[in-house]
Amino acid sequence: MEKRKILFAHLGSFSHINNAVLNSFHSIFKEYEIETIDLKILLKKMSLKDKIILSLNTLLISKNLNPKSIKGNLMKSPYFWNLSNRLIKKAAKNKDYIFTFQTQSNFDGKISNSPHYIYTDHTHLVNLEYPGFLKKNLNVNSWQKKENEFYKKSQGIFTMSNHVKNSLLIQYQIEPSLVRCVFAGANITKENVIYPLSRYQNKKILFVGVDWERKGGPELFEAFKILIQKHPDAKLDIVGCNPNLNFPNVTIWGRLPIQEVKKHYESASIFCMPSKREPFGIVYLEAMAYKLPIVALKIGALPDLVEEGKTGFLVNFKDNHLMAEKLNILLDQPSLAKEMGEIAYQKVESQYNWESSVLAIKEHIISQGFLK
Repeated sequence: MEKRKILFAHLGSFSHINNAVLNSFHSIFKEYEIETIDLKILLKKMSLKDKIILSLNTLLISKNLNPKSIKGNLMKSPYFWNLSNRLIKKAAKNKDYIFTFQTQSNFDGKISNSPHYIYTDHTHLVNLEYPGFLKKNLNVNSWQKKENEFYKKSQGIFTMSNHVKNSLLIQYQIEPSLVRCVFAGANITKENVIYPLSRYQNKKILFVGVDWERKGGPELFEAFKILIQKHPDAKLDIVGCNPNLNFPNVTIWGRLPIQEVKKHYESASIFCMPSKREPFGIVYLEAMAYKLPIVALKIGALPDLVEEGKTGFLVNFKDNHLMAEKLNILLDQPSLAKEMGEIAYQKVESQYNWESSVLAIKEHIISQGFLK
């Protein structure tokens, strides 16, 4: 007997999240056939006519003739919602799906009358809650209207964090029964991880991020300059970017292969990335999976991830002295850093794994009567 089909639509890798979610879909929805459509591939193959129309529509909203500006704003054009929907519909070839599903909420993957579900780490309006974000930097009103309509025509929206769930309920006024926080998983999980106390005594603070400014690198550097007055042997390892810094005990590693990044997690004492805008932050889960205490900002999903005083510390934006103080506490007490790292690891194991998230998605769909 032929299996009934589910469509899984996505846009590229989404920080390696899509592969992890898809693998869990195959496991949790094993009685169904999972078909996938990658919008990123469809966009590369779209017709010259579509490319021209998208570019012209983007030019109208950006009013900047710089080709780099146009390319960087393609998804901010209201036309992108229509284009993404048409491309996915064409690729689906009018097949009959028991339901359709997409990760991220910056394109329209609803292709038919089948129930459609979204799994996202973000909404556009949640940007207003981040430090330094100005309302004038929001996408044009017609884009925002498309996003709002997109949410309202879905049968369910699953979020990675409670702050995005609250955004949908309050800022978009979505029906509460349609929104559920199912969390997410760490892309690096380890079983029976054992780290000696000496690892937490080596006073190595780890930052992993591609965007130095947005990820709070300058603020961490200022805190480190305060911190090093008390701990002159403290070290700061910067992985993923290349800021122009020349300071004692600061090592800039730049972009590294995953296996090299792994070594930095394993040798670090503390993970600190005080990101100013962070929809979710899989990197925090990865650090927790390596038994690292976290020091970060009190924004976005961080209050879900970091239990104050148990798995790390959260500070307010630009409170660099308090950030230095929290880092000091962990450097002064390696045994506390180790204890927090252990609790963080247990939290990832029990609450943040992909199978649990996808199982919660399936249970919700079943509760709506769309699956037996």
